[in-house]
Amino acid sequence: MSEHIPAEIHIGGPVPRAVLPELFRVICEEGVSMEDYDGPQPSEADLKKAFREDVVMSLYDAQACFGQFEALEAFLAEHHIHFDRHSDAHYEFDGENVYYRGEGEPLVTNADQRGNRLVPAQDILGILNAPSDADAKVEAIRELVDPPQAKPIIPIHFV
Repeated sequence: MSEHIPAEIHIGGPVPRAVLPELFRVICEEGVSMEDYDGPQPSEADLKKAFREDVVMSLYDAQACFGQFEALEAFLAEHHIHFDRHSDAHYEFDGENVYYRGEGEPLVTNADQRGNRLVPAQDILGILNAPSDADAKVEAIRELVDPPQAKPIIPIHFV
C-alpha cells in the first residue's frame, strides 16, 4: 500500500522545445495542480499557456505517492531538465528535498516541513573528527550544508 504525501515540484532551466508535448502529457498524467495542493488539474492547453520563459513552473499534489512524482521526475532527468522537489514528512517518512541540475543523479536530502535542508549531526561530527586541517574541514562542512547541486533553480529557457 502506498502512502500519499503532499509534495511540490519546481521546474526550470533549459527545456528542449521538442519535448514539450510529451512533458505536458506526463504532467497531466501525474494529476498535479498549478495553483496549490488542492487546486484543479491543468489541461495540456493550460500548461501550454503557463509554460513560458523566465518563470519557474510550480506543480503541487496533496496526495503524491510516497511524496514523489516518479514518472515526471524520471522524464525531467532523462531530458536534463532542472527541477526541485519537496515532500512533507508523514508518519515514518522524513521530509525530503530533491535537486536536479541537468547532469548526474538527483541530490536527495532530508528536509523539514518548510523545505529547509537537514544535515545529520553525525555527518558533521565525522568531518570535525577527521584527521585534516581546519580549512579542509570548513570546506567539507560548507559542501555538506550547501551542496552545489542545491543552488537556486533558474527560470525556464527554451532550447
